[in-house]
Amino acid sequence: MAGGDMTGGRDMAGGGMAGEGLRGEGMTGGAAQGWPAGVEGRPWVMANELLAFVIELAAVGALAWWGFATGEGLALSVLLGLGTPAAAVTLWGLYAAPKAKRRPGLPGVLAVKALVLGGGAAALYGLGHPVAALIAAAVVVANTAVAETTRRAPARTGT
Repeated sequence: MAGGDMTGGRDMAGGGMAGEGLRGEGMTGGAAQGWPAGVEGRPWVMANELLAFVIELAAVGALAWWGFATGEGLALSVLLGLGTPAAAVTLWGLYAAPKAKRRPGLPGVLAVKALVLGGGAAALYGLGHPVAALIAAAVVVANTAVAETTRRAPARTGT
């Protein structure tokens, strides 16, 4: 995706967190098992990272669905259906992707995440699915809070 992926901190090609991948940097005692730093012994962290990726894909999908459903006429439907998710992916790639060249500090990244992921929930609401929108928004907030907390928490090594 533009300037990086929408994996919320994960370098999927490298198999782990960006900058903490399976290439050797940032690894702790879990390197032999292939876990990124701070994850070994905490499978729920990896489950939350996977959930974050699924949420990101769902948000882009909801934005596309909204765009295709909202547009009056074929041209506008195609423009909104392709343009809205493309704009979200571009915004994410420029400012929220782990390897973004213009990555702002945490408040800026969270603002981009709120715009893109919240936009996905708003798209569901606009499509006439308010309960799904509310659930999506709640999952986004909970997942982002857990992800940002665990990414910044030092790994416990049991010593």
